[in-house]
Amino acid sequence: MSEFNTETITDRTGTGKPDLTFGFKINGSDSGINPFLHTESANEPSNPNNGDAWFDTANNIYKVYINNEWKDWFGTTAAPRYGDRAFKTGNVSNASSNRIEYWSMTSAGNAADFGDLTITRNQISGMTNNSAYAFCVAGASGGTEVKSIDYWASATTGNASDFGDLTKESDEGTTNSDGTTACTVIGRDHSSGSNYTLVNIIEKFTMSTPGNSTDFGDLLAPLSLTESCANDTRMIISGGYNSGNSPPYSNVIQYITPATPGNSTDFGDLTTVKGYHCGAGTGNADRGLFMGGYYHPGDTFVQAIDYIDVTSAGNAADFGDLLEGCQAPGGCSNATKAHCFGGYATGSINAASNRIQEVTMATLGNATDFGDLLSNEYYCKGTSGAAS
Repeated sequence: MSEFNTETITDRTGTGKPDLTFGFKINGSDSGINPFLHTESANEPSNPNNGDAWFDTANNIYKVYINNEWKDWFGTTAAPRYGDRAFKTGNVSNASSNRIEYWSMTSAGNAADFGDLTITRNQISGMTNNSAYAFCVAGASGGTEVKSIDYWASATTGNASDFGDLTKESDEGTTNSDGTTACTVIGRDHSSGSNYTLVNIIEKFTMSTPGNSTDFGDLLAPLSLTESCANDTRMIISGGYNSGNSPPYSNVIQYITPATPGNSTDFGDLTTVKGYHCGAGTGNADRGLFMGGYYHPGDTFVQAIDYIDVTSAGNAADFGDLLEGCQAPGGCSNATKAHCFGGYATGSINAASNRIQEVTMATLGNATDFGDLLSNEYYCKGTSGAAS
């Protein structure tokens, strides 16, 4: 039996390491020695091979690529960011509503009654904490703005409970979270009564423990009618309205890190100025969508869907179109799909809509019809959670 001993293998020049990118061969045959790659990053490596290793720095999990998928080796995967049960809260049609509606995002169909909020609301905002609980924040109730926060277990039909309060009565803001900390862009502050003050205030609360919100930081400028999406690290805030600006509607995208209080940072621009739109994502990747909306001058109802990569600052790009231009719809997502629902729609409807529309977040394209809400509604908001 032949024996081969070696202490060092170098490249052809004898000055560096050999390049084993395509494996190590002996006499033209595969030696079985494979050049596995090791990556340390917050983002999944592209084009991996079986045997490659990845330390996911965002979640402190060591993964190995086995049978063409990443599998946890050491550590625990975080709870899913969103669930398959969609929720719609709030409504302006003939009056505000306290009804919570729900549907399964995994199969086309209509919404059903889930339970009731603690009070009627519209012009509200909502989000979820890693799929177990859903939240509804602030809004207008019977002509008076409120600061209360409602929440409910997403897997069990029933009524919402009181969680706590914002520091201000407000509406036309947006709320989202990293699954642990919720951040609310106040929008219009009505604390002084019927007149409002447009503010740049962001507040936060810990979603695991009922209680009131505290100061987080500031937007780049005062805005109402913003919208948001979030992954486990960043909350993205887009668009908005300020009557003192020219034009009054904004195309600015900005972001915050919910785990670290502070002011927002510029991210990029939407494809057009707008407010009254809805946000959705991210579910299983880092794609965020901003759907529909409205802007003036021009009284334009936006039909386009914008998309961004939440992890990389930059401008939004065109994703596709809704079925028609739509103002003040709600939005939500699970791991793969995003839904846009309700809103005041132009085109074939030209009125408040009950339509639920769907896109697949990973695939650019136009929305398709999914089902119907219980009534024609706008100024509604959405989120999603676990069904069991």
